[in-house]
Amino acid sequence: MKSFKNLLCLVPLVVVLSACTPFKGAMEDQSGGTDLGDSEYTEFAAKGIKAPGLGDASKIGMQNVEERPLEVTPVPPGDMEMPPVPEWKQVAAGSFHTCAISARDGGSLWCWGLNDRGQIGPSVTNSSNKPVRLGSTEDWLYVTAGESHTCAIKGAERKLYCWGANGVGQLGDGTYVDKNRPTPVFGDEGWLTVDAGFSHTCAITASRGEIYCWGGNGAGQVGMDIEEYGFKVNTPRSLGSVINYHWKEVSAGGDHTCAITADDSYKPGTLWCWGGGGKGQLGMGTVATSYKVEAPMLLPEAAGLVNTWKHVTAGPSHTCGIKSDDTLWCWGDNVFSQLGDGTKVQRNIPAEVMAGSRWLDVSAGGEWTYDSFTCGIDKDYKLYCWGGNMFGQLGVVFKISSPMRGDFISTKPGFLNVPTDVRLKASAVSTGASHTCAIAEDGKLYCWGANTGGQLGDGTFDGKNVPTAVVVQRSMLDREPLRRIEGRPAIRD
Repeated sequence: MKSFKNLLCLVPLVVVLSACTPFKGAMEDQSGGTDLGDSEYTEFAAKGIKAPGLGDASKIGMQNVEERPLEVTPVPPGDMEMPPVPEWKQVAAGSFHTCAISARDGGSLWCWGLNDRGQIGPSVTNSSNKPVRLGSTEDWLYVTAGESHTCAIKGAERKLYCWGANGVGQLGDGTYVDKNRPTPVFGDEGWLTVDAGFSHTCAITASRGEIYCWGGNGAGQVGMDIEEYGFKVNTPRSLGSVINYHWKEVSAGGDHTCAITADDSYKPGTLWCWGGGGKGQLGMGTVATSYKVEAPMLLPEAAGLVNTWKHVTAGPSHTCGIKSDDTLWCWGDNVFSQLGDGTKVQRNIPAEVMAGSRWLDVSAGGEWTYDSFTCGIDKDYKLYCWGGNMFGQLGVVFKISSPMRGDFISTKPGFLNVPTDVRLKASAVSTGASHTCAIAEDGKLYCWGANTGGQLGDGTFDGKNVPTAVVVQRSMLDREPLRRIEGRPAIRD
């Protein structure tokens, strides 16, 4: 949650966007299947970005079409078995639910956890503590989980579907009605990537590298003028062409959004943020004026420091990013030491985490300012976590020596102010509101932390403070593993 730098100049560069344009097209909310074609995995050469299933990008554009919700036949939870199936290719932790894509087949999608708003699909009415397959199709490419909604990219045409809570339009289907099955996002665009925040969603088009956002806009996190567009937007809105900018990654947080420009763009690899900045999460050097900024702002450049970025993750009120030199930086709220700098001091500009270390992946989690935390994977595939740990979401235990109690094991230290080894070799990590999931080096999936909705997928509703294997259906064990494939690559070169 959905998904992750110490610049000293304090004067941000404000960019005025061109007029925002809505998606064209129509969507009717009615049952019926949609033939999305076979999944194919090719290289998106247009912008030097690798993306699976992207064929001829020039043929993927906006057209006036009639869209219908994806027909999903409920699949019973069935017979579950341990140990976990190897070869998961991607995982996304939401607030109280989790979704993952299997690499044992052509890309089946599985979800589990709380289902009070339909965020894990139609197969269960309330919640499931074991993975439930979303229909019978196998060409899902990428999934992201928000507070109570889910979005995923599917098929060779890279169509985008969302489902779950829709009170502020975060599903992007032109309504404010919750959906319990994958519903096409308004329009007929092919998508490179998507990220679901607390109550808003942002995605990048495959053909043009353009950012569209929709959903809650109370702090300007959708990038729209609040006076003109209001506090909620139910169809994708373009941020406009900012001096012909193309984008390669976007991350939607609590009430802010950050994105990185593509390699072929003006100012390639630069990081831009917009929305709520009351805790310094925009990285502008000060708390944002009037709490919010409605247009993207470039993080200030610092002389002598590398200012190109590979990856960004927006949390509830803090942000982290990996630069092109593989160093890790975090900024924003730090009440629970979620910035990993050894303090609880709020940082309004990026601060380096574990100076001298090199990182592959990072994910910022938490529930607004409550028990926020961060997890990251270093160049040796070691998983580290830090910040709030009220629910055991850091996945660490300690042997503590006390004059009063002697030696004892602390299973859930209140917080950790520096990155701490989880003792799990991992290729990808995703943090939710109070739980964490990671794909181990061998492709197996583990989750830990809070489990009130069954979001750990281990067949129980009991919280876990160490990595715990996700259980799966027997039918998955009969599949031959595919090669590892990426939506947004778990490991970035």
